Amino acid sequence: MYYFAKQYDLAMTLYDEILAKDPSYAPAREFKGWTYLMQGKIDEAIKIFVALGESTHAVKPFTQLCYAHAIKGDKVKANDYLEKLNEEGNGSCYDYAVIHVGFGNIDVAFEYLNKCFEEKLGSIVFLKISPIWDSLRGHKRFTALLKKLKLN
Repeated sequence: MYYFAKQYDLAMTLYDEILAKDPSYAPAREFKGWTYLMQGKIDEAIKIFVALGESTHAVKPFTQLCYAHAIKGDKVKANDYLEKLNEEGNGSCYDYAVIHVGFGNIDVAFEYLNKCFEEKLGSIVFLKISPIWDSLRGHKRFTALLKKLKLN
């Protein structure tokens, strides 16, 4: 919850405590990576995401790496991970929305988020609180989507 409340220092303290007890606990490792991203510590996040491998919680492994490299400005590496996700063929509309936010493709991100709504994808319930979507918050389409989800 500290991650969603943007209390990143407290979130990191908690993740470190959890991981000291169980270093293999994937959700804490994954959210530690996302917290690093939100703090602008992209290289640290990438190290965590690479180490996670297949054991992720919220999104597909290549989604995290694609997003991280996209916001870092390394479009070549980001596109490599996007291709890997496409090759696996198991990316959800949520994965693609995250990726396109990272690339700054706002219109495409909204297309995928609306698809998530139509498909009743569970992850969409975090739309209002997840920092991943901060760049979308000022858009009328974001407010409309929250209203459709009854999260306004």
